[in-house]
Amino acid sequence: MGRVFYGETGLLSNTSLSISGGNQKTQFFVSGGAQTESGIIKNTGFDRYSVRANLDHEVVNGVRLSFNTNYVNTTTERGFTGNQNNTGGSIGYNIAYVPTYANLFPDENGNYPDNPYFDDNPIVIRDLGTNRENVDRFITAVNLDVDLLQTTSSFLKLKINGGVDYLSGNTLAHLPEILQSQRALANPGDVFWGRQDNLNTNIQGFLVFNTNLGTINSNTTVGAVRLDQDSKYALNRGQGLSAGQTNLRWAKVTETRQQVNSTVTDIGLVAQQDFNWEDKIIASLGIRFDRSTLNTDQDKFYAFPKASLAANIANFDFWTFKDIVNQLKLRAAYGETGGLPNYGSTFEVLVSQLIGGSLGGQVSNIGVDPNLRPETANEIELGLDAALFNSRITLEATYYNKAVDDLILNLVPASSTGITAISTNAADLENKGIELGLGVNPIRKNNLNWFAKVLYWQNRSEITRLDIPAQTTGGFGPGLGTYLIAEGYSPTTIVGNPAGTTIPTGRTIYGDRQPDFQMSLLSQLNFLKNF
Repeated sequence: MGRVFYGETGLLSNTSLSISGGNQKTQFFVSGGAQTESGIIKNTGFDRYSVRANLDHEVVNGVRLSFNTNYVNTTTERGFTGNQNNTGGSIGYNIAYVPTYANLFPDENGNYPDNPYFDDNPIVIRDLGTNRENVDRFITAVNLDVDLLQTTSSFLKLKINGGVDYLSGNTLAHLPEILQSQRALANPGDVFWGRQDNLNTNIQGFLVFNTNLGTINSNTTVGAVRLDQDSKYALNRGQGLSAGQTNLRWAKVTETRQQVNSTVTDIGLVAQQDFNWEDKIIASLGIRFDRSTLNTDQDKFYAFPKASLAANIANFDFWTFKDIVNQLKLRAAYGETGGLPNYGSTFEVLVSQLIGGSLGGQVSNIGVDPNLRPETANEIELGLDAALFNSRITLEATYYNKAVDDLILNLVPASSTGITAISTNAADLENKGIELGLGVNPIRKNNLNWFAKVLYWQNRSEITRLDIPAQTTGGFGPGLGTYLIAEGYSPTTIVGNPAGTTIPTGRTIYGDRQPDFQMSLLSQLNFLKNF
């Protein structure tokens, strides 16, 4: 039975065409592509069509304009191989119950027999069911660079960037009324129509001033950024379809399963100062102020500073070991960034209700914490980069400690309040880790070069504060494993049955999704003039 479904030839076709040209002031590039891919299951596949155009133009001396745009259309025939286990809609799950000698193929009149071994005939689902997604995406960006000042030791530039990212997606899932599982329902014939429209726009402007202060190069950057996100999503369902119809108007029962419209605006102010003293000492200091409509206080700017310092010891005059150690860099960095609340967690939502035949609204059962703050991640990093014997041996070593304060989790109050969840700053998380890299270049000749590198890294996580009761989340439940959220434990700890008393939530620890360590090996050999 498996070969009946998974035995198709998955043929992939990829065609592309590009044209480029220009002169000293203007350059252009245009390309188009088409990709078609058939699946190993009948009536599944993927089609992709794209067009790209780039244009760079020097308007006048010192003013440069660039334009980049890309349009992509994709169609995906997904088929029914997902997690619809209990409905009979998942082909892979269905055929596990069907013996190899079962004949579920249609007769000469096109009539499909019922499946006596499961809820539905997987062949008719494959042949007559529809699970399709069509996506149009348009991305464009415009960049403007203006030289405002130019001297022998300094320059001042204005950089303005803007972009648009528009995505439109349509989905159709249809189970016809003749399916075995549908005929058992009061309203056979089921269709889902989904529609998603996302429009993201951004604009940012920066002033960059670079000057030489004797042997020190100074670079100052100030600017502002703005991001607007507008998202619309709707999912409609129709049941009791007329024969051969997918139109919602030909359904006995129609409903809007979900509709969400959201608008988000983020604004950031940025300032950064960099100093470079002959590549001996490099220092950077910056700060960013962020404001977002996702925050409880939409008008407040939150500050996120950063700083870094690096010293190239081998570049100093006193370093007399360059024949042995030709590079020795010590570095340290600190930075902060923020994590925003989810849309809808900082305001009360009205949900529609029919009361006495009249349409009205009532407050939802999701509460709001008026003191909710954005999450703050702060990281300190210490490192060493070294190269020995004319870079035949290289070493990279980094230690980091990243703490995430005020993690936003759901607080579940007493059921008597009528509130099921409140997003609140309920936890702190700490991540510690090391990253090591060792590279060797034992053979370095004109016609033969061999370079190899080993990377090793590990991370340890721990919830250091939890103001809500310990809980489990995600996974597949206690039967197959779920994640433990408890103080003193990693959030990647997997727990499940049988019940126990040694850990919070009364489960047994299966293990940890996070590995003890990870390693990778790169080996690159060039010979015969870079073959």
